[in-house]
Amino acid sequence: MLQWTCSLGAQVVFLDDFESYLKPARDLGMVTIHVQDTNTALKELEKVTGTQLLHPKAPLPITCNPSDLSHGYVTIKPGVHLHFVELGSGPVVCLCHGFPESWFSWRYQIPALAQAGFRVLAMDMKGYGDSSSPPEIEEYAMEVLCKEMVTFLDKLGIPQAVFIGHDWAGVLVWKMAVFYPDRVRAVASLNTPYMPGDPKVHPMEAIKSIPVFNYQLYFQEPVSACWDPAAAGFPPASRPVRSVCRWDAAAQAAMALRVAVFGLGGVLTLPSVADSLSRTEEALALPRGFLHEAFQKEGLNGPTAHLLRGEITFSQWVPLMEDSYKKHFEVAGILLPKNFSVGQIFSKAMSARSINRPMLQAALALRKKGFTTCVLTNNWLDDSVERGSLAQLMCELNQHFDFVIESCQTGMIKPEPQLYKFVLDTVKASPSE
Repeated sequence: MLQWTCSLGAQVVFLDDFESYLKPARDLGMVTIHVQDTNTALKELEKVTGTQLLHPKAPLPITCNPSDLSHGYVTIKPGVHLHFVELGSGPVVCLCHGFPESWFSWRYQIPALAQAGFRVLAMDMKGYGDSSSPPEIEEYAMEVLCKEMVTFLDKLGIPQAVFIGHDWAGVLVWKMAVFYPDRVRAVASLNTPYMPGDPKVHPMEAIKSIPVFNYQLYFQEPVSACWDPAAAGFPPASRPVRSVCRWDAAAQAAMALRVAVFGLGGVLTLPSVADSLSRTEEALALPRGFLHEAFQKEGLNGPTAHLLRGEITFSQWVPLMEDSYKKHFEVAGILLPKNFSVGQIFSKAMSARSINRPMLQAALALRKKGFTTCVLTNNWLDDSVERGSLAQLMCELNQHFDFVIESCQTGMIKPEPQLYKFVLDTVKASPSE
């Protein structure tokens, strides 16, 4: 779960998706907003901050239907082919998608470019979609990928093309311009600036120096491998708070203190644990609310509280919760189903989480107006094989908020009042009573 805080004048605004977590914030003099749905919460946030956060949605551009496009396959060499879709006529524009996507990522740009008088070729890059995915790592070396793009052009009889890349493919289109300038009419890269190679620095070391790319280190290991976060350059669990302050101290002192604190439940779109438990109850023909009741009985001294305080790890938490549910089943006189798994229930819920983009955009808008932003997340010390998703989440949060506070690093959890005081101390806020 995650909360968000924002302060105007000498007041702090605290947002959370659990009503019970808002009371300690109100007791400290904070303005609180219960996040039940994003739009309603943002409207309330607009009122208390005086900042426009909601904007009328512009109509989406014309998209394309896959069945209406011409699909083609070019054999690069035995066992390797590239799939692409084509629309329009004129100078060739080759669209190269990023990770983890497909040609369909360009569905809005394909009709627009074709209508503007270009022949559009939108690729399924090697390893994606309907293109070949050879298992050998060497098949994905940049020199190999660029050479295969030249072969692709040759087999279609195209002497020169405009290359537009997004994300990982941005690196490829830049390299195409370096290695094969005669085949590149123009090059454009979305969100991937040109970064010349440095022969003195190993690529993996360069990635370690840029936290947003740390998730790529995770992919260097087999899925089944036991991954060590420290080896990938992540801070050790003993670090009390991961925080990033992105403004000048003098500028901060010159303005009135204004802080926004978000709870993770307000920043993430989470299929809630309650929803996961309800689906499990239905699948196992259990009484409605049975599993949720057992989960709620834990309180501040149950296994989940110990997990969120960082006192135990995720793998240690699972058997404790299994035992807790077993006792609940026994008291109710219900036989525990053989296929019941607490670990699976929570892993599915956590792996399905995604960033709530409108809420992040609101945080960005408030920062532009001079607000300090903080996100309070009930993370845990994750020693499971799925910890990469948590690491990737933390990288993104650190980019969008001035302060990121993890409960497992503080030894406190919501709704413990001392955690809320810790937040105020961290953001240097003193809300009025």
